[in-house]
Amino acid sequence: MIAHQIFSRGLQATLLGLLLAITAPAQDAGSGSTRQSPPEAAPPTGGSIYVPVPESVPAPVLQVQQWVAGSPLTLEQLKGKVVLLDMFQIICPGCHAAHPHIVKMQQRYGREGLQVIGLAVAFEHQASQTPDRIQAYVKRNQFNFPVAIDRKLTATFESYGARGTPYVALLDRQGRLRHLDFYRPEVVEGIVEDLLKESE
Repeated sequence: MIAHQIFSRGLQATLLGLLLAITAPAQDAGSGSTRQSPPEAAPPTGGSIYVPVPESVPAPVLQVQQWVAGSPLTLEQLKGKVVLLDMFQIICPGCHAAHPHIVKMQQRYGREGLQVIGLAVAFEHQASQTPDRIQAYVKRNQFNFPVAIDRKLTATFESYGARGTPYVALLDRQGRLRHLDFYRPEVVEGIVEDLLKESE
């Protein structure tokens, strides 16, 4: 499996240091889209795939150009829920493969407190990823969660330091960033289950 990696410039220094020290190196994400990863990423230093509470940081805010599905939301409004931020491109085969699983997770864990937010980004072939096409993709894939288009197509994406698509950020009930990586169903679902069990 091959991922499309990108070099991210918008990651805050604190968040970058945290993630390079704790999270696993970028791994294959199906036939996704990637830019080049930071060249000197440190190896992971702990047994946990996600960020423990003492080392977690507040998640960057969503910067939205427009909402194409569902009601507008902010991360502040979603405190008390576990949030899965799904950063995707409609031209990304890895995203196409990931979305049925993400839809099923929202259906399965929504009553327990999971809220998925889809964030359409475009760091390549922007002309082919118009709002109308994004909206058609969302409708065709029967998304059961709100979906927004990123401001300037990459503003939030870069603020999170995402390295490609499909990329996912997981926030705990306090709005803290606990996981950031390419989307891997078995890893993400396990962390979602753990975060849902944590108390507020």
